[in-house]
Amino acid sequence: MLVILVTLGVHCPTGGMGSQGRAHSSQSDADVLRILRNGDLRGEIKQGQGENEWKLKIVYLLRGIREAGVVTIVYPNSTELLAVTVEWEDI
Repeated sequence: MLVILVTLGVHCPTGGMGSQGRAHSSQSDADVLRILRNGDLRGEIKQGQGENEWKLKIVYLLRGIREAGVVTIVYPNSTELLAVTVEWEDI
């Protein structure tokens, strides 16, 4: 699945940082792409709010010090996905 994610278009609705907004987060747009390209699925894939969408979290170790996760909505019949939020994982 991650190989597919690398080729998809990624939409970040509020300046790249999902619902948290850039002012509250130290992750950049490049970090979001790095997480999606190199990260691992964390937890279950769940049905999204829409009929044909799936919600999942991809997690990756950023800057060698802490894991960050991107909560993502995947649309199976599309070449795009939606990065809903980016968050530091609890230690």
